[in-house]
Amino acid sequence: MNYRLVRRITFSFYLLFALIFCGLLVYWARGEVGRLQQYSAADLKYVEAVLKCQNKMSAVERVYSQLLLKRSNVNCRRVNLQLNFLAQVVTQLINREQGKIVESVHLNENLLSDIRLVQSAGKALADSLKSRDLDQDYLFGEAAVVMDRGLGKIRYFIELKVRDELNISKKRQNEITFFTEKMLKLFLIFFVLTVSFSVSASFILNRMLNRGLMKLSIGAHEISSGNYDHHFENIMNDEIGSVMRDFNQMAGQLQIKTGELRQANTQLIESSKHKDRFLANMSHELRTPLNSVVGFSELLIERGEGMPPEKVQRYGQRILSASEHLLSLISDLLDVVKIDAGVLNLEKTEFNLSTCCIEVCHMLEPVVQKRGLEFINTIDPNLSIIADQRLVRQILINLLNNATKFTNEGRVEVTLAGLRDEYKIEVKDTGIGISEDDQVKVFDDFHRVESGMTANYEGVGIGLTLTKRLVELHKGRISLVSTLNKGSIFTVVLPKGKQK
Repeated sequence: MNYRLVRRITFSFYLLFALIFCGLLVYWARGEVGRLQQYSAADLKYVEAVLKCQNKMSAVERVYSQLLLKRSNVNCRRVNLQLNFLAQVVTQLINREQGKIVESVHLNENLLSDIRLVQSAGKALADSLKSRDLDQDYLFGEAAVVMDRGLGKIRYFIELKVRDELNISKKRQNEITFFTEKMLKLFLIFFVLTVSFSVSASFILNRMLNRGLMKLSIGAHEISSGNYDHHFENIMNDEIGSVMRDFNQMAGQLQIKTGELRQANTQLIESSKHKDRFLANMSHELRTPLNSVVGFSELLIERGEGMPPEKVQRYGQRILSASEHLLSLISDLLDVVKIDAGVLNLEKTEFNLSTCCIEVCHMLEPVVQKRGLEFINTIDPNLSIIADQRLVRQILINLLNNATKFTNEGRVEVTLAGLRDEYKIEVKDTGIGISEDDQVKVFDDFHRVESGMTANYEGVGIGLTLTKRLVELHKGRISLVSTLNKGSIFTVVLPKGKQK
């Protein structure tokens, strides 16, 4: 499975779960906190009213005690004043109770009746103090009894309220504790779920990552061991997959570069072999005519005076032939070096290519006939070309010499034809031919076809190399078609050049 996709799905699921859980938790917590705040605001005002009632009740009892100790109109007025205050506070308490959300022990109309009764008893106490009758003590005592009973009931209700509020306060405290504990449990559950999810996701992703890294490590080891054919398959569209694709591309490039390097090494080895064979052949080709020149020259010096003129002429002819062969080899080498160095400049002139070909054919015809070969030339007349006449002549000589040298029987044909903007020169022979493997190498530097059939032929493998360089120097092209033991066809195509 795609590591990147699994990772995205995992963390998206975790984010969605966290958002939903936290959203529900915040929604529930806001409702609970709002409810508790609403309870607390109503209860606070109600508790304040209860405390006021308790304080006023204590004030009434205090001034009432002073009245009982010392009966006087002043103390009586103070009692009635405090009773009025108490009645106001109790009325406020009843109003506060109606605004409470949680019900407690309710005050009823009896409490107000007791307040009014106490107020009436207070007035009776005041009236008894103003009376001068003998029944003053009796009236005061009766009013005091009513006062004591009413104050007792009122105190009972107020104490009941205080106990009720203490219970409510404990209930609120328990609710807050429960809310806090529930929040802690929920957070603990969320923490446990988060840790479990994280551990599970990490384990799964780690296994997937390790599997990909192991595959990557094995592939890297294969590539580093030189197995460039190894390629990663079933590549996912993730980071590891991207690295695998890079490794595949790198392995492909290494495979290509390694192939090129092997090919270059093979070519270098082959070139080194050709160079060694070339030096050996060149040494032989140079020593043979030099030994001939030296030997015949020594004979002429030592015995020339007594030799017949015919023999001296024959020796001189051999010396001349060997010298011309040496000059030809050295000239070819110098031409190759000049072309490679870029210092061989074409001396282009307009000349008759047909005449040039005929002259070369006439020059080499005795050599061809001496080998018992049929010599055929088919040359279109009056074909004019702009090129280096000496080098074109050298191309023709090299091709004809090569065809004559490797043909033991049959014929050698030369054909010259004009095309639209080019001239085609074709040299065909019925010689030993060239194998397909050697056909791609025959124009390489210092390459000489080595086989049983060519072992007895002279040459250093430079003629065709030079011919190809000269043709390309004229912006032309050379090609070869050959069949082993049947012959070869060399085709040279040269541009006509800009005619005057």
